[in-house]
Amino acid sequence: MRHRSTHGTIVVNSGDTVSGIAAAHGFRWQEFYRANRKVIGANPDLIFPGIRLAVPRSHSDSAE
Repeated sequence: MRHRSTHGTIVVNSGDTVSGIAAAHGFRWQEFYRANRKVIGANPDLIFPGIRLAVPRSHSDSAE
């Protein structure tokens, strides 16, 4: 499913997973989760439709 993207963020759709979104944007799930941990929380398996997640510009941005 295509994601709505606004200024470096995507809106989670029903059925999305952290690993699926990460792969679609060229990241390992761990990198993508690390960049979005404050929004996602402690459980990377639990994301909800409508939340906005940051898509780092490059792999080096996700290592912050």
